[in-house]
Amino acid sequence: MDGPCVLNPVPGRFVGTTLPSFRGGFITALMTIVAVTAPAATAQEPVIPFIEGLRARGYFDTALEYIDRLTLRNDLPADVREVLDLQRGLTLQQRGSASRVPEDRDQYVSQAETSLKKFVSEHGQHPQAALANSMLGELLFERARSLIWSTEDTESADKKLELQQQARSLIDEAQGIYQ
Repeated sequence: MDGPCVLNPVPGRFVGTTLPSFRGGFITALMTIVAVTAPAATAQEPVIPFIEGLRARGYFDTALEYIDRLTLRNDLPADVREVLDLQRGLTLQQRGSASRVPEDRDQYVSQAETSLKKFVSEHGQHPQAALANSMLGELLFERARSLIWSTEDTESADKKLELQQQARSLIDEAQGIYQ
C-alpha cells in the first residue's frame, strides 16, 4: 500500500502529532540558553516570620534546627544573620517556659540567657537590642523565681540561704539591666 494512510491522509504526519519544525527547535534551544545563563531570581526567604511561626505553633526543636542551619549559610542577608542569636534566645526562652520539667526549663532558660547576652554584646546598637535586654531581664527574674521556689522544698537552712543569695544576685543583675 503506497500513498497516504487511510486513517491519516496527510503523508509525513502521525495522527494527533506533527513532526518538529526548525522554528520550534530554535525556540526551545533559545529558552534553554536563557534559562541556564540568566541570573537566579533573588527572592528573599521570609526567615524571621518562618521562625516566629514555628515558635507560635510550639515547634521549638524545629525552629532551633532551622536557626542552626541558617548560621551555616553564606548567602544569608546581613540583617537576618545579625538577629539569629536573638531568635535563638527567644526560641529557647519560650521552650523553657513551655517545659514542665524543672531541670529542662532551667537548662533552656540558661541557654537563652547565653544567646541573648551574645546578641546584646555583639549588636548593642541594633534596634532590637532593647527587646533582647528586656527578655534577658525577664529570664533572670524567672531563674530567680525558680530558685526561690526550690527553697520551699529544701529542709536545710544553709541550702535555703544559699539559694536565696543566688536568687538575690540574679534579681540584682536583672535590676541593673532595667536601669
